[in-house]
Amino acid sequence: MIPEPPPVDQGTRYELVAMIARPGVLEPVCVVHPCARLVELEQGLALIPMTESLVGSLEPGEVAVPPETGFRAVSAGVWQLLQQTSTAGPVAYVEADYLGRDGWQTAAVWQRALAYGPFLLGTSEPFPRTGGGPIGAALRCLGVVAGQRHDEFVRVGLGRHRRTEYWE
Repeated sequence: MIPEPPPVDQGTRYELVAMIARPGVLEPVCVVHPCARLVELEQGLALIPMTESLVGSLEPGEVAVPPETGFRAVSAGVWQLLQQTSTAGPVAYVEADYLGRDGWQTAAVWQRALAYGPFLLGTSEPFPRTGGGPIGAALRCLGVVAGQRHDEFVRVGLGRHRRTEYWE
């Protein structure tokens, strides 16, 4: 049984490591990797949390991950999975880790190859006034439309859980 997430408050840590795309793009990952969990989001997207069990089930991969990406959790196997999965459509890979307003995020989008990013918003960098940072920009690449009051992150429902493991 999965533990209930703690109540959301300003002092609670938020962390996410995930692949995001249209469900039809991500479903084959779940077929090949039974430990992968497809979770529906808003605006016709879905998410696969990159849990330890999923990352551990991946082949090591033959691609060297460039260190300048800003990614902290991506392995060669994850990088290869993103490239392979993106042959069916664009796939975003996102990482974020925040405690209150302090933290970082990085995101990229693959479409047969790296098509956007990776871009990093570091711990000492101010959050952009427009654009929602790297994750918001990656979501726009997937067709997400922000509302008048909410950015792309909120519109797809990425605030639903505070930790990657709660998405399982």
